[in-house]
Amino acid sequence: MSHGLNLSNTMLTGIGKGTITREEVSSDYLKRLFARYGVIVSAKPEQRRLLELVNDNFDLGLEIPEQLKLFQLSEEHRRLVVINVQGLRRKNGSLLPEYTEEEFNEATFIFREILHPGPSL
Repeated sequence: MSHGLNLSNTMLTGIGKGTITREEVSSDYLKRLFARYGVIVSAKPEQRRLLELVNDNFDLGLEIPEQLKLFQLSEEHRRLVVINVQGLRRKNGSLLPEYTEEEFNEATFIFREILHPGPSL
């Protein structure tokens, strides 16, 4: 089962009913998780540069596809990793496509694993 990686938890769509578990995790945990299960990288196209910076800074080893699209939780894909970014300028509530190295270095990045167990039987 691969995992989705998003830059925002506003992309949680298509999950239906059920209890969602959210847990803060480390970048080392993510590296092990991605190595074991794989990952589908997901972000808005305008967030590509920021995702590349996060990937390089935390050495996540992600292969970022040319065509970025939004990931949806489903029966097959029940885990999602969200990167919460704090301390970066925003426009109308959205992250900008580009930041200076200084801005990036002053920002805080929190990784959260979100698990949707699926429908109860």
